Amino acid sequence: MQTNAILLEKISSGDIGAFNTLYNNYWDRLFSFAYKISNGDRELSQQIVQDIFIYVWEKKETLKIDNLESYLFQATKFQVYNYYNRNKLNTVYLEDTFEIYLTEVSFTEDHPVYELLYGAIEKLPEKRKNILLLNKIQGLDINQIAQQLDLSPQTVKNQLGSALKQLRLELKDVSMVIALIELYEIFK
Repeated sequence: MQTNAILLEKISSGDIGAFNTLYNNYWDRLFSFAYKISNGDRELSQQIVQDIFIYVWEKKETLKIDNLESYLFQATKFQVYNYYNRNKLNTVYLEDTFEIYLTEVSFTEDHPVYELLYGAIEKLPEKRKNILLLNKIQGLDINQIAQQLDLSPQTVKNQLGSALKQLRLELKDVSMVIALIELYEIFK
């Protein structure tokens, strides 16, 4: 499998095969992400993801991207957000689901959000942090966590909900900052 850096290099020189590989590697994930944060708008999600790939191909010679995966997901989020803004729809759902998405995706240490996300997790009270990590990192369900920590399932559910709420508050502006950074990178 080719690395993203190699794919970008080949795409910038007009290699359609590399572009097709990029498209095949990311289409489903980007569509799923757009679909989730657009509250299940299939047509909008397809159009946005398609537009992003068109943009990447059209700007292939001048596009400067340091982290391809981050760029594609942020561009997707930004385009959905713009759609909601243009149509004066409520963006609260979009922001909330994006923040929850942050806690559901496993980020590598070189991902730009990694440090921010894990810094926010470290600020959680110990009990909440443990419950969140058991659920999101180890994949345990509420009953398994309750049994392991000798807590009631309702306490675990409440603590998990509080942890996610605290993360959303802590990371409220992070998604917009990342989108602005990515936009700056596109237009500089």
